[in-house]
Amino acid sequence: MMTNSLLLGLVVCAFLIIAQNVVLKIYKRFPEHGIGLMYGSLGVKLMFVCGITLALRSEIENSILYAIVILMGVLYTNVKTVLDLYVNNKQ
Repeated sequence: MMTNSLLLGLVVCAFLIIAQNVVLKIYKRFPEHGIGLMYGSLGVKLMFVCGITLALRSEIENSILYAIVILMGVLYTNVKTVLDLYVNNKQ
């Protein structure tokens, strides 16, 4: 069964998306701290993903599916960040 891998990947993906949305809202209020916010959020997200992966590694049945779901979340949050910070601020 691959459902555990898929569900765990979606949980991690949801955390990445929620964390990125919070960081973008904080950035809009404090744009002078943008670099620190981005690197800080990257560190928090990286520690969360590593921690939950190590803690639940015995529950992950299909590691490739788990990694693909997390990769999709990372790509989505990166594209959303670029669009929100660069494209929307150019107007």
